[in-house]
Amino acid sequence: MSAAASSASFWVAFAALAAAASALANCYNTGAYLRALRHNRIDECLAAALDFEGELGRSISLKERKDINGRPIPDQIIWDSYDDVWRSLRTFKKTLIVARRYNKNLQEKIIDDLANSLRSLIEPFQVKWSENDAFHTKAIEIKKDAERKVHAITVNLGRKNA
Repeated sequence: MSAAASSASFWVAFAALAAAASALANCYNTGAYLRALRHNRIDECLAAALDFEGELGRSISLKERKDINGRPIPDQIIWDSYDDVWRSLRTFKKTLIVARRYNKNLQEKIIDDLANSLRSLIEPFQVKWSENDAFHTKAIEIKKDAERKVHAITVNLGRKNA
């Protein structure tokens, strides 16, 4: 074999080895990208779940509180807050649907249950509450039930100490 042919064989082999190394690096990078994407989607769902929980708590808290003069918080502020709860639930639903691509154990039905809970808050929000009022108690039970459902989702998403 001539020196030129030997040199050409070396470069062909080197090019093949470099191409294989490049393919392996691309496989790793693709996997890293997909893992990052998965974690981002799960984090978005966790954030949306916690936002929903917070908006629900804020809405009920506004209904419970009084302003600085001892008067109830105006109804418009309470209903605006209630609208915010619905907005956060819709965001939660969208992020949950995407997160289900990565975790099939997540139940979309929970969103329907939460929506039904929100609908059942309409009646308690239409009346004034006293401290041990049945409407107030119902609203607190709805909030606790929603928190349990959100907790189940966050645990399913792999959140530690949820």
